[in-house]
Amino acid sequence: MIEGAFLKYFGIPVALTWFMSQKTFDGKKPYSFLKSQITYALRPKITYAGKAVKLHKQILNETITAVRSVNYVPDKIY
Repeated sequence: MIEGAFLKYFGIPVALTWFMSQKTFDGKKPYSFLKSQITYALRPKITYAGKAVKLHKQILNETITAVRSVNYVPDKIY
């Protein structure tokens, strides 16, 4: 994959450390930014009063009847 022990064990860690110390995302250091992104991705998204809501699947077998009147005349003419 990566050839050369100097690059693999010294160059990449130094470059990564320098990058992590220089950049900021939303005013946060990258490790803090990544931590907040990971915790957001893992926590439940649907909440009510700060607590997770467990959704139960309900299958409704109700029939819907649509009725159309042919003789419908509105009271007002616009």
